[in-house]
Amino acid sequence: FYWHKIKNLTIPDNVTSIGNSSFKSSEVASTSLIIGNGVTTIGTSGCSYDFERVDIGSGVTRIENYGLYNGSCKTLICRATTPPTCGTSAFGSWSAGGVYYPQIYVPDGSVNAYKTANFWQTQAGKIHPISDLNE
Repeated sequence: FYWHKIKNLTIPDNVTSIGNSSFKSSEVASTSLIIGNGVTTIGTSGCSYDFERVDIGSGVTRIENYGLYNGSCKTLICRATTPPTCGTSAFGSWSAGGVYYPQIYVPDGSVNAYKTANFWQTQAGKIHPISDLNE
């Protein structure tokens, strides 16, 4: 799906990984990406696309470098109770060139774990419980 125009994308629970550059594109800002609970790994540049809202299922344990490289994201929901391990640039542009991380929502009982986990801790001030999310 490299360079395809996608408005909304839902990856079903029976998918277990998103390979390198699977949904890579920055051509058009999109609305949402929902990653099913069966996905455990997001590969390098796997979802490198301008989604405004990204909802990561509970099964994700690893996000590779640039796995979620995204300059448009305003809301990131990560439903994994254990913070996924992330490559050093898992979210790429969210921390460079004047682009800032989105608000990050995680399971209520996992907020402190995310705020102290490697990689995630740099954005501790933007990490909130899912119960605070206005859906």
